[in-house]
Amino acid sequence: MQNLSTNDEIRKWSKASLTELIDHLEQVHQIIKSEKNPHLQQLLDEILNTYTGKHREMLESLQEFFTIFKSEAEDHIKREEEILFSYIRKLEFYKTNDGTKPAIPFHSIENPISQIELDHVKLENTLLEAIDKIASVFKTLEESSDSFKIFYEDMKSLQSEIMEHMRLETNVVFPEAIRLELSVMYEK
Repeated sequence: MQNLSTNDEIRKWSKASLTELIDHLEQVHQIIKSEKNPHLQQLLDEILNTYTGKHREMLESLQEFFTIFKSEAEDHIKREEEILFSYIRKLEFYKTNDGTKPAIPFHSIENPISQIELDHVKLENTLLEAIDKIASVFKTLEESSDSFKIFYEDMKSLQSEIMEHMRLETNVVFPEAIRLELSVMYEK
């Protein structure tokens, strides 16, 4: 993502269509899945394969949490793209192109949004926080390698991008999608 402050990023994207913003978010998803997570996994594997110090269990815990994080993040991305983003695109297409009015498959868009927000809390407050705590402690040890310091910095960068991504969804996509659905629902 660009190096804009959170408020600048939100202001910038609040002027875009939901489809443009979703396209951007899906590009970020793709980069996380195909580049960042594999890169971090490779670094972590290399670190574990070469580490001979006395804190191996800390690295193994870090790898376990990272593996869970990757799996949870990929499941979250899939749900977001296939269910929520797909529906938002249909709503916006209908509203802007006089297309076919989409069926409202989950009583309200607020239902899948609530699930996505729960995912965000789990990813942020549990998995990313655990990874950060373990990595922060390990980084301070004398036996921490240059490879680990690279892993740590790259993981912090990913964490920052994910937080920015979640803020865009929470502050722009979700409120706009709710307004859009309501306007479609109550349209005559």
